[in-house]
Amino acid sequence: MSGIKLELSNNDNQLAISEHTAMERINRALQEYGHFLRKTRSNSPLRMSLGTYYLVDSCKHYIEGTDHLDELARKLGVLERGEFVSVA
Repeated sequence: MSGIKLELSNNDNQLAISEHTAMERINRALQEYGHFLRKTRSNSPLRMSLGTYYLVDSCKHYIEGTDHLDELARKLGVLERGEFVSVA
C-alpha cells in the first residue's frame, strides 16, 4: 500500500498515512464542492500568511489557509479510526 505505513504510538498500533495520501483523500472529498487543497512552498511568502496548506474555492476564488492537515482530514471524514497523518 503506497503512502501507508504502520507506526507504534504510546497506546496502541496506529496507521500512519503520508501527507501525499492525505492530500489526495482530502481533494477527492472536496471535489464535489468545487474546492481543492494545495501546499505552499517552503520558501514562499504565502506560507507566512496562509500556513502550510491552503483551501481554494474554484468558483469564488476564495483562499483559506491552515497548518492542520490531520484536523482537516478528520473533519472531512477521510481518515479511518486509528489512522493519522505523518508529515515528514
